Amino acid sequence: MTRIVEKTGRFYVHLEEHPGHSNQKVHGHRSGTVADNILAGGDSVNYIGRRPVSGYMVGGVVKSKVLPATASREEVRLAVKAFVDQHRPILRKPGMYLGGWKDEKDGTYWIDISQRKGTLSAATAIGKERNEIGVFSVRTFKTINIGGTGNAEG
Repeated sequence: MTRIVEKTGRFYVHLEEHPGHSNQKVHGHRSGTVADNILAGGDSVNYIGRRPVSGYMVGGVVKSKVLPATASREEVRLAVKAFVDQHRPILRKPGMYLGGWKDEKDGTYWIDISQRKGTLSAATAIGKERNEIGVFSVRTFKTINIGGTGNAEG
């Protein structure tokens, strides 16, 4: 089981041992702050600290926060905290996840809210409405291009 703990302005994702349950890994990391996991490649976690285990993630819920490739750990940590503080009411809704990743092309760090959908068709329909470039498959850890530009204005 995971949970987000706000402690002195840091959001930790704690993985708790339970008999009969194995700890999830996030891009090879067993635990750490959400900011650390974003710096390492990516993370998605809902308000109670659970990670998606199936389905498809669709962004475009709110405007993403983009940090330069040169951002320090502290800058990413502060950006995550500010983003969560700003969007807390949305993040508390079912199916919404705090997400972040490092863009492999230019090294920038993205912080976003993603909505989890159970099927590719549902995720694609919402993604197209939001003009998203793609949807992310939780099972394959790959982005599926859906033809948008990523610009919410179309």
